[in-house]
Amino acid sequence: MMDFWSSATARPDLIVPALIAVLGLWLTAHSIRSQTQNSRVEKIADVLIACSDRFHAIDSVRDEIEAKLRRGELSQEEACERYFFEYWHFQWDQWNYFKLGLIPHEMYADWFYQRLVIVRLGSLTCGITFLEGWQKVRRHFETYEDFSVFVDNALALAGAEDAVARRKLAQFVDRAFRQARPMRRGFARRSTGGWA
Repeated sequence: MMDFWSSATARPDLIVPALIAVLGLWLTAHSIRSQTQNSRVEKIADVLIACSDRFHAIDSVRDEIEAKLRRGELSQEEACERYFFEYWHFQWDQWNYFKLGLIPHEMYADWFYQRLVIVRLGSLTCGITFLEGWQKVRRHFETYEDFSVFVDNALALAGAEDAVARRKLAQFVDRAFRQARPMRRGFARRSTGGWA
């Protein structure tokens, strides 16, 4: 080590360029990290806006379906199938955004907690509850076992005390995120290289 310092001090004309090179590498790395962070924040914002827009669109679909149901243009069976398929498909999309890291944990847990509130209230849409609606369309999601199991386990918390339900739901969300780590890695690799 002493030989390095003694040879470096013997050639001061090399120290300044070396320090500039190291500083340049550090600034480049810092710039890339900042750009990546900004890009991630922008993607998260885009996803949150898209989810909000889609949620409002599904509300419009519900209103339209319920109007058709009142006018007798749809049977209750058809109305329930259409609405809850749209609704739970949207929840599945949010699930995948969450697993990719594009919806923050706390927000995803809060959004899903609102499903528990709706289940607890026994609110009806197209004549059935949200729990019944999930049971009606669950078969469409059986190939997505992680999602189906998460929804089943989360909705089972509707009868639990509020603090217990929130804590367990947070645990389910954390576990799902950890298990999705390979998905996030694959997303990062594939998002720049296509399917090759």
